[in-house]
Parts: sequence; C-alpha cells; structure tokens
Amino acid sequence: RNIVWLVTNGAHFLCHARDTHNPKLAKEPGFAQLDLTLPGPGTIEAFVASATYPHATQRLHNSGKGGNRGHVYMMQKGIQMLMDQGMNGKDEAVIIGDTLDTDIKGANDAGIRSILLRSGVHKDEDLIHYPSIRPTCILNDVGEVQQMLSSRSLQ
Repeated sequence: RNIVWLVTNGAHFLCHARDTHNPKLAKEPGFAQLDLTLPGPGTIEAFVASATYPHATQRLHNSGKGGNRGHVYMMQKGIQMLMDQGMNGKDEAVIIGDTLDTDIKGANDAGIRSILLRSGVHKDEDLIHYPSIRPTCILNDVGEVQQMLSSRSLQ
C-alpha cells in the first residue's frame, strides 16, 4: 500500500533485476516434494507498475539486464570496463545466459551477441512467449560454448 501511494504521488521506484522468480535455495526438510521457488524482484516491479498505472510509466526504473535502464547502468559500464582492459568494442563481446527476458534481452538492448543455454531457465519452446527477444544462437550447456568460441563460429 505504501509503495503504491508513494509512486502514485511522485516517487520513483528503482528495481535491480527483472527476474520474476528466484531459484529454489534449498529443499526444506520434510517438504522435498514442494516447489519452493520464490518471487523475484521482477514480480514486485510488475505489481507496482500495474497498481500505479499510468502514474508509474515514467517513474519505474530497472537497472538490471533487460531493464529499461539496464543498458546504461549495467551494459554500457561493463563494455567500458572491458575496453579499458583492451577489448576493441562490443563486437568482441558475447553475453551467455539462460534467461530470455533478462540475459538475452539485455544483450539485444545493448547490441551484443548472445548465447542462450538450454541447461538453464528457458528452453527453445519458450521462444514463442518472447517474440521480440532472440538470442544469436542457442547451445545445450557451457561445455559447447568453449567449442563454439574456439572455432569462432558465432557470427
């Protein structure tokens, strides 16, 4: 209630990640059969956006991968740090991730090539739910990443 009132009346809301779920931290003794996945920060962001619409349209800021400010606060800073260490530009970078709406969207927003790993959160069949987010390529796991990068076959 308080955050809704604050944002509706002019406050800005900053979130650090778009992840809608946090991974299972551990199986609780006696409850091993239950899925104990917890809501992530993206769930709270979506709630605030919905509850304060249209007021929050210009007052919600997400500095994480795939967020509306992520390309500035995370990606541009990361590219600059790599260039300070000798990288010639973002054409030499690849973002490897397992989540379409954070890792791969963040790469797309920054104009960086990306690899989606099937061994993580999202799989090929999830692409239909994210029609505007596409990885440069999809691999099974990190074991295949070294082989691809060694052969320089990621274009």
